[in-house]
Amino acid sequence: MDKKKRPFKAFRKKATIPESAPKSATKLSEGINEELPILHPGHEGSVSNIHICQEKWQTYVTLHFGDIGIFFSTLEYPVYKEPEFDGDSILDDTTGILKGIYIDDFKTYQKKLDKLEEKKVSVFAFIFGQMSEESKQVCARSKKYEKVITRQNHPLKLWKIIRRTHLSAQTGHNRMDRRQARKEYEVLRQHPDGETLLEFKKRYKHAIETLHAVGETVPSEEDQAIDFLEKLDQNKYAEFAADLHNDAANKQEMRVADTFPNTLAAMYACASRYKIVVNKSRVPAGTTGVALLLQRKINHPKTSRKQSNSAEKPKRRRQGQHT
Repeated sequence: MDKKKRPFKAFRKKATIPESAPKSATKLSEGINEELPILHPGHEGSVSNIHICQEKWQTYVTLHFGDIGIFFSTLEYPVYKEPEFDGDSILDDTTGILKGIYIDDFKTYQKKLDKLEEKKVSVFAFIFGQMSEESKQVCARSKKYEKVITRQNHPLKLWKIIRRTHLSAQTGHNRMDRRQARKEYEVLRQHPDGETLLEFKKRYKHAIETLHAVGETVPSEEDQAIDFLEKLDQNKYAEFAADLHNDAANKQEMRVADTFPNTLAAMYACASRYKIVVNKSRVPAGTTGVALLLQRKINHPKTSRKQSNSAEKPKRRRQGQHT
């Protein structure tokens, strides 16, 4: 006799609450996809896991739903170009070939728009399903939240609400939120021990996103490049920063085209190519001039001091010695 086959039980991995979740949470939350992080707001001084969610969610949505996933970063849906209608050429074409090509292109264009609308509903359900109850309560502070979740067809609007309420510690007071975002940006520095340039760039971009989310003035592209440079670990990048400033000053004096990196991406690329020589003497980050001066003192001691220490004093003549 054939043995009866046991019904297959799908393996389900338990979802875990990130470290930033409230300590009071005792029951594990489960999202639509248990392999992906569940969104939690910051709590009792800890930060939200929104950046982790953004990275993982965007990868997942792009993989399963296509180019709509770009809105996590661009804050815009993909835009498709409508085929151009050249009426004169189509009317003059007696074969009808141009008309057929245009109709086919327009049908393809319309299908893309229809699929995009369908994907919006699915992606909205995914995001909402990956939100913890605490996050939903925080988002409910927004006046637009109730309208957005009622329609359930606009994931971008939901994501903007999430960014606004999770990127920075929310006090419920706009001016205080902006002040907190400014303060976090001002004190931001690359950690001297172990933080790579790429890791710091991610933290820097997160700080910029926070400024934007709370409605604070965001530095221009050129200012971002300079700020990023000044916030690097000066024990590693002091000489690099000084070389850039000196090169820019010399070219300005010589009236030569300036090659100073004027965007965050350009500054990061330039810094990533720099060969780091670690200075043993620790110098506080953000003090480029002081760091450079100290580095020169260490590597090139003053010749006058060296000579004064090494020079021998003239010997006294012994009594009775003739010239």
